[in-house]
Amino acid sequence: MKFRALITVSWLLFTLILSQWPALGEENLVVKTGFDAFSDHWLQLFSEKGCSSRKAPCLVQDQNKPGIVVAQYQEFIKVISKEVKPTGNPVTPYVGILKYEVFVYESEGSSLDEAKKGPFYKTKQVTMTEIFRYSKGKWISE
Repeated sequence: MKFRALITVSWLLFTLILSQWPALGEENLVVKTGFDAFSDHWLQLFSEKGCSSRKAPCLVQDQNKPGIVVAQYQEFIKVISKEVKPTGNPVTPYVGILKYEVFVYESEGSSLDEAKKGPFYKTKQVTMTEIFRYSKGKWISE
């Protein structure tokens, strides 16, 4: 009798888990699709508002060149990969990893205005990695 009850309980648990399997897959699909849209929007903002514009370069202090001002901006090249990973944490159940490449352009000058005027030269190509968290049903960039 105990054996039959154990088999019945095991079968019920198996059926319950199996019935939830498609829902878990659908949740992962929704999270992954959401990350694709979120990361595309984030890259658009990066291109428009970050140090990624010739018109609004960032200033960088080069320790090896005292008295020289360096203006720098980054140009987005391409996405290398987008990946969503479960964390096992109920508060932040997923993280999204975005890898992309940028060209870095720099201009030097003896003053801020001189550095901003250019000319700018491509100094390197860099692979960037951004990690975002998923919490309360949405992707967060902070």
